[in-house]
Amino acid sequence: MTTPNFKDIFANQAAKAFQTSFPEKYSEIGDSEVFSAEFILDNIEKPKDPTKGRFAFPVFKYGKLLGENPPSIAGKIVNSIAKNSEISVSAIGGFINVQTAFDIESKATLSSIITNDSHYADSTIGKDKKILVEYSAPNIAKPFGIGHIRTTILGNSLRLIFKKLGYETVGINYLGDWGTQFGKMITAYKKWADPTIKGNETIAELLELYVKFHDVAGENPELEAEAREEFKMLENGDRENIKLWEKFRKISIDEFNRVYNIMGVEFDWVTGEAFMNDKMEPAIERLEKAGLVSESEGATIVDLHDEQLPPVLLKKADGATLYLTRDIAGFLFRWETYKFDEMIYVVATNQSVHFQQLFKAIEMLEEKENTESIAERAKHIDFGLIKFGDKMMSTRKGHIIFLEDVINKAAELAKEKISEKNPSLENIDKTALQIGLGAIFYSQMSVRRQKE
Repeated sequence: MTTPNFKDIFANQAAKAFQTSFPEKYSEIGDSEVFSAEFILDNIEKPKDPTKGRFAFPVFKYGKLLGENPPSIAGKIVNSIAKNSEISVSAIGGFINVQTAFDIESKATLSSIITNDSHYADSTIGKDKKILVEYSAPNIAKPFGIGHIRTTILGNSLRLIFKKLGYETVGINYLGDWGTQFGKMITAYKKWADPTIKGNETIAELLELYVKFHDVAGENPELEAEAREEFKMLENGDRENIKLWEKFRKISIDEFNRVYNIMGVEFDWVTGEAFMNDKMEPAIERLEKAGLVSESEGATIVDLHDEQLPPVLLKKADGATLYLTRDIAGFLFRWETYKFDEMIYVVATNQSVHFQQLFKAIEMLEEKENTESIAERAKHIDFGLIKFGDKMMSTRKGHIIFLEDVINKAAELAKEKISEKNPSLENIDKTALQIGLGAIFYSQMSVRRQKE
């Protein structure tokens, strides 16, 4: 069963309606403008309000041609189009709005999906083009919380859509696997890790240590200094601290992959901030050579010369690099590696200024170097944070809801309904999980993404 081309059907019927409703003008100009099905087809629009129709044809431009006002023209054409089982039309102001037969369209669509299987809706729009999509990006040594649900679902969906459209698509999971928080994690582990389970820790036990560190540090600020020293030792290659960092990273990635497998989420490249450690200095040197680097109160910065944006802080006065430094290095590395046509960052709205700074810095660099424009190829796809009441998620305070708990609860509710309606169904648990995941995905993709 093939899907009828509803636009073609409407265009042909509308052209005939114009011809019979305005015969004198039709005999004068023949099969052109509104008297031509091809012309009507080329000028079909999508209504701003989707409840008004699947598509619409505006007639405002043709009042002078036809000698009547647009609402009158629309009304005449609607009355002249014969009722049929495929489309229905209505006149609203100067628009002819068209609704399609849902039962015909849905049956044909489902039939096409079944027939074409994984090749349904395949396209070559993106042939010979490359898109990078960065999404999910959880922090290691912390559980996969619900705060990462939007970036994970939106990013994975974009990756799949672009692949379906024929783009060479690279889904990137850029893990938060470096920074001062690992000094805190190492400090907490050395002080309080349960000796009876050392070597067999779970992600939940790492979370307990992280939360305990912040609880104790609130009463004992000296603990922060210890953590900074532990991180400095990690940066300098201390063997014990590197081994602990590798342990935390493996525990985390194993846990993340388990949850990703449940969700059906995939990546083409899993990397992290630590990967950028040896790439930051070359990036800074490149900025310096371009004359973009200056010093401010001992810190190394790039002045963006924009009143709306703060300068890019490349290094603190103590020489420590920052997240934005890594993102600049990462941007340049990805360009050299992939020569992408577009790079998309699926990251929360509260990081908008960060990405404006990043893109501006890259733009200034390419202007100085007189190289190919790449900043304009990058986009920040932002989204609102998930809150409960007026509270935001906070790993430090232990305010976190595990994503897996949400998945399990959704599956549990689905199973209750299945057991009530169809208790003899085979593979109830598997079906309930699929329904629960579908509900979670729908909850994130059916709302305006910027909404918190």
